[in-house]
Amino acid sequence: MKKITITAIVTIVMALFISIPTVHAEDWREKCETLGNIAETLMEVRQQGVPMSNLMNEFRGVKLMEELVIEAYKTPRYSTPRIQKRVVQDFKNEVYMECVSAFRE
Repeated sequence: MKKITITAIVTIVMALFISIPTVHAEDWREKCETLGNIAETLMEVRQQGVPMSNLMNEFRGVKLMEELVIEAYKTPRYSTPRIQKRVVQDFKNEVYMECVSAFRE
């Protein structure tokens, strides 16, 4: 699993938040895919052992990101790459499903 920096996460999230308030019926797939990718990155960082407090400080005041960080850190940290990959994919799918349920008509 590649190392992800907090700077990379912040960059991805800021790009998303510039455009997310304009979710329309025709572009929910793109928004949810982006959100799923952010969730994937957060879980990768969680599995690498980055302290939760680092992420909470980076995303202070960004409620959606704070919620995603909290949810990611409810998942245990695993030591084997195979299990880490599985929990990363499961978290990405869970967030994508929640997004689709919220925005799809």
